[in-house]
Amino acid sequence: RTGARRTSNAYMLVYVREEAVGEVLRPVTDDDIPQHLKMRFDFEEEEEEKKRKQRQEAHLKLSLRVATEKHLQEHHVAELVDWTKALHLTIPKTAKLSELKTVLQETTGVPAGKQGVWTCCARTNNTTRPEAPVTDERGIWSDGTFLDTKIYLQELKSGERTKLQNWNLNDDCLLFFKLFVPGQRTLLYRGHGLYRREEK
Repeated sequence: RTGARRTSNAYMLVYVREEAVGEVLRPVTDDDIPQHLKMRFDFEEEEEEKKRKQRQEAHLKLSLRVATEKHLQEHHVAELVDWTKALHLTIPKTAKLSELKTVLQETTGVPAGKQGVWTCCARTNNTTRPEAPVTDERGIWSDGTFLDTKIYLQELKSGERTKLQNWNLNDDCLLFFKLFVPGQRTLLYRGHGLYRREEK
C-alpha cells in the first residue's frame, strides 16, 4: 500500500527445556527491554503519531510557495523566480489575510505594514507572474478556498501602499527590472515598481 510502513520479519526455531518454559516464556516486562530499544520504539511511535495527525489535518491546511525579494535576487534567468526554492509555508485554510501577513512577518522579517501580497498565475509561455494584489480579507479567498498556492511578497517602498490600495488591473502594472550582463551572460535583478500604464 502506498505510504504504508515498511516492515520485515524474521523466523527462528527455538527449543526450550520443559523446566525452563515458565522462565523463558513469561510475560515481557519493561525491565526486559534494553534502554536503547525503548528509546527507538518510543521515537517511532511518536513519529507515527505525528504522521497520523498530519494526515488527519491535511485537508484543513494550505500549502503555499512565497517568492520574496531575496528569491528574485538569487535567480539569474528570465523567469522571475525558481519556485522550487521559494519559501514554503503551511497555514490553516480558514486564515485571513491579516493572519497570513503575521506569519510572513515572523518568517521573513518584513513588517506586516510594508507587505504587498500578490496572487500569481501561470501564463501560456510556462512562466508564472504576479497577477493582482490582495487588498482585503477576502481577496485571496473564495468560499474558504485559496485561489492560488503561489504568492509574491512585495516589500512596499515609500508611497506604494496608496498605489496598491487603489490598484486597477486595467490601468496599473507591476514591472520588474533585470540587467543583462553580457560578459557573464546573466541577468541581475534590479528592483520593481508600480506604474500607471500611461506613464512614460
